[in-house]
Amino acid sequence: MAEQFAAEVRVTGIALPYALSVTLFGGTALYLMAAMAGWGYGGFFWIYLVVISAISEVVYLRMPETRGSRYVDRILLKRGQMDPPFFVAETPDTDVTPI
Repeated sequence: MAEQFAAEVRVTGIALPYALSVTLFGGTALYLMAAMAGWGYGGFFWIYLVVISAISEVVYLRMPETRGSRYVDRILLKRGQMDPPFFVAETPDTDVTPI
């Protein structure tokens, strides 16, 4: 999921949705469970968990595959908003002997 975001905003792109979902669903779960128990529907709390899990699965399955593609990074490179990646090339004259 991290590769869905450009390298420059990757941490925020992952952290913000994670924090919002934990706050929205995890933070309200105890209150909802207590309210449902007070209303006499405490045994149906599992339905809430199933619905939230199904929504998460649908979102996950609809995410595009990015294997072999750095589309967002290439766009930023073209715009000049990101430095090109630097790779250390192996030189053929390097003597590497197995131990």
